[in-house]
Amino acid sequence: MVLGIVQGATEFLPVSSDGHLIIAREAFGFTDRGLAFDVVLHAGTLLAVVLFFRPELRRYAYAGMAALRERSVGEDPDRKMGLLLVVATFPAVVAGAALEGAVAGPLREPLYAGLFLLATAALLVIAENAPQRDKGDIRQWSYRHALFIGGLQATAILPGLSRSGAAFTGGRMLGLTRPEAVRFSFLMAVPVIAGAIVYEAIKLMVENESDFGYEYVVGAIFAFVTGFLCVKFLLAFVRRFNLLPFALYCVVVGAVTVALSV
Repeated sequence: MVLGIVQGATEFLPVSSDGHLIIAREAFGFTDRGLAFDVVLHAGTLLAVVLFFRPELRRYAYAGMAALRERSVGEDPDRKMGLLLVVATFPAVVAGAALEGAVAGPLREPLYAGLFLLATAALLVIAENAPQRDKGDIRQWSYRHALFIGGLQATAILPGLSRSGAAFTGGRMLGLTRPEAVRFSFLMAVPVIAGAIVYEAIKLMVENESDFGYEYVVGAIFAFVTGFLCVKFLLAFVRRFNLLPFALYCVVVGAVTVALSV
């Protein structure tokens, strides 16, 4: 229950769910059950964002498949958006394959989570000081722009670096308003989280690991409910406020975690 709530609350808020899971385990003395349990928690938050954005995701998925089938984007903005989301996912796939060993082992420590939370705070400060442009329209982006924001998102493979915070920063640097940048970061989460879940599920089947218990289900349910509420909260929050309070939060939690870990 506790880890499910932590996952749901921090997956979409720009404060890093992986970093908070590591810190929460240390603080409460929970046993680290490895990436498999974390992936199940991510499945709960994936369901939350899919449910929240289901009309848009369905539209972009159909349009993107049509563009691939016909090998043409044309003037359809939905086709362009669908392909942009696919392209933005590539850097995360590469980063996951290259850094899986380190992320699954040596970096799953509170010290690193604290350090990367400080890096998340720096990203949010950069985002809130990014100059605004007139070209802040996703439909005008090239696939190079999608790779750029996807590359920033891929840094979240490091526990403590927020995926939503990195994607938000990329969107702001490309000229998006706060609500547009947050919304796009939510949409970008779907293929990345779904890909991680599929990958880990295949690994578990190949390695014939079957230690799933009721706690996995409980964690996923609480992650789903909390995640859904946090999506609604953040979309409403950024219409009126900036994200600097979250940067301050990351500085405080990161600094305390580092201080207690050295």
